[in-house]
Amino acid sequence: MKKISIPGFRNNSKGKKIAATIYYIWALLSCFSRGWGFSMVLLSAPFIILSFIDIIKLKKHHLPNKTAIISFFTAMAVFAFGTFLVYESFFQKGVTSNLPGIIGDTKAGEVDSIPDITTDQLKVHFLNVGQAESILIQQGQHAMLIDAGNLRSGRSIVEYMNKNGIYKLDYVIATHPHLDHIGGMPKVIQDMDIDKFIAPKVPHNSGTYKKVLTNLNRKGINVNKPIVGTSYALGDATFEVLAPNNDHYESLNDYSVVIKLNYKNTSFLFTGDAQWTSEQEMLKNGVNLNADVLKVGHHGSRTSTTTSFLKAVSPKYAVISAGRNNLFGHPTLYTVKKLLDYGVHVYRTDKSGTIVSVSDGEKIIFNAKAEPYRQNRVVKNIAVFSAKINRKFGQISRLYGWNNRWVIN
Repeated sequence: MKKISIPGFRNNSKGKKIAATIYYIWALLSCFSRGWGFSMVLLSAPFIILSFIDIIKLKKHHLPNKTAIISFFTAMAVFAFGTFLVYESFFQKGVTSNLPGIIGDTKAGEVDSIPDITTDQLKVHFLNVGQAESILIQQGQHAMLIDAGNLRSGRSIVEYMNKNGIYKLDYVIATHPHLDHIGGMPKVIQDMDIDKFIAPKVPHNSGTYKKVLTNLNRKGINVNKPIVGTSYALGDATFEVLAPNNDHYESLNDYSVVIKLNYKNTSFLFTGDAQWTSEQEMLKNGVNLNADVLKVGHHGSRTSTTTSFLKAVSPKYAVISAGRNNLFGHPTLYTVKKLLDYGVHVYRTDKSGTIVSVSDGEKIIFNAKAEPYRQNRVVKNIAVFSAKINRKFGQISRLYGWNNRWVIN
């Protein structure tokens, strides 16, 4: 029997060689869009399967199988490491920062903040919770939390708030019941005093969502349905609910609560995972979407931040919450390039860790460096090609009434 060789090139079949070549090229290219973890999983999988088959066959014929065993365990090690990288992007432990100057950073332990902050300024923390999302907002003695990351985020988010002197939240908003947005919410509800809890009333059967409801009931906290046009006060700041604008969506993401926060002459738009359907509804309603800072929808996915929506918001700054080496390839090159082409300063938690922005009511400063605009021909061509593919999928999906359900990133 032949010794172990590269799967797909083990015989003289031209078709298998062509298919294997395409597969390996795709696997290698995936490291640019979806991270090294996903690429390592793809590359090692064929070796695991075929070397295991060879071990069984060789054993059956009482032939030496040393090469097959080495190939199998090497491929398993690569697969395991790749899986670990993907896992870490989802379930990162702790609110981490790659930057100095973050109060309450449970990993870095820094104790300084952005200089010259006064208590009456607005402070927005885009917490680095991996491939998930959580945003803490402070104004004076008032605070609110939008989402609470994944299953491992709850304790570190509470610790982060406590280290910033926050033990009570005026508002908690659960934008929608996906695990990467409400994973840590049961712990937040359990440990924090909460005045008002806002969430879309959409049925969901996950254990985490049920635990959220259980903890709310235990503390006697009602779930307030987001009503478009309703305004709330957060100290000297105010925020208004802009979405969801419907009771029924095909995608759970479009149920996301979208709010616009105003502080004097500055504004922030927080969009959860709202996709193009929700974006178009907001545009149709004619609401004032213009904002200085845009929290980019759906972790920088292609399903959000449509060109018409971006033009309406016209942000100076954009923040993307995503996990390093995440499985979905968030944020996509297409979305990042679109933002940069519009002259938006882009900040990313997967690059900078926890990002803090401070507004004095006239100007906004960040503790992080914006994403550099690189005129890289290869990256540019990949982004343009991705955009063309996405537009084609969009045309086909709308033609058949699929509502972009197949476009996952």
